[in-house]
Amino acid sequence: MTTVDYDDEDFKELIPRGLPKDFDTYHPMRMRGVDYLVAKTNDGRLDLREIMMAKRRDDGHFIGDAERVDTREVMDLPPAFYHEVPWTERVVVKEEKHNRDGELIFNFFR
Repeated sequence: MTTVDYDDEDFKELIPRGLPKDFDTYHPMRMRGVDYLVAKTNDGRLDLREIMMAKRRDDGHFIGDAERVDTREVMDLPPAFYHEVPWTERVVVKEEKHNRDGELIFNFFR
């Protein structure tokens, strides 16, 4: 018999409510607090003209139904193949201090 440590399990909802098409026809991009779902064509191309957004609570569950993102004014591209770049959220802190010569020194921490 195997034991499961439920603290290590991820109980986030995977599929938001309110999608106009089947979940498998979207390419999910998950970020902290929000999931973006980009429509896929039959051959795997992404259609940036049809993007759905679903907001999440801190516990991983969705807040309400998915909403369509209005991309009419910025995206008029036909479906295409895209290379996904991994996204990392960082907090950059900039500190200033003066050295003995009076020069200003900038330190960046990530």
